[in-house]
Amino acid sequence: MRYWQAAQLEAVQELQKVLKPRKRSLIQVAVAWVLGTSHAITWTHNYDAAQTFDIDFSPDAGATWTPLALHVQAATATTGSFTWTVGGNATPRALIRVGPSGRPGDGDTSDVPFAVAFPTIVRP
Repeated sequence: MRYWQAAQLEAVQELQKVLKPRKRSLIQVAVAWVLGTSHAITWTHNYDAAQTFDIDFSPDAGATWTPLALHVQAATATTGSFTWTVGGNATPRALIRVGPSGRPGDGDTSDVPFAVAFPTIVRP
């Protein structure tokens, strides 16, 4: 294995998994987050507690990315969390990407697109 391949594999393995948002079951069905509500974006990693992470949002299944938060401190030596108040426009193809600060390619993306939805108004 070439040196650059070994280094690339090591970097990919350090951020283990974006845990939320995530599919609801073994069937590829994602969650829906309503505009204006708050949700925890959580992940696991193999960095130390001093590591910071960047969190990005894609409304179009990863074609484009917008930063949600930069330099978010790890919660512990193996986990991270960021509370996001859902904003923007409704979309059925949203993704979240979390990566070590300045290195989005070393991170992970939510496993299936999820919906960002308008609130439902229920009349009595």
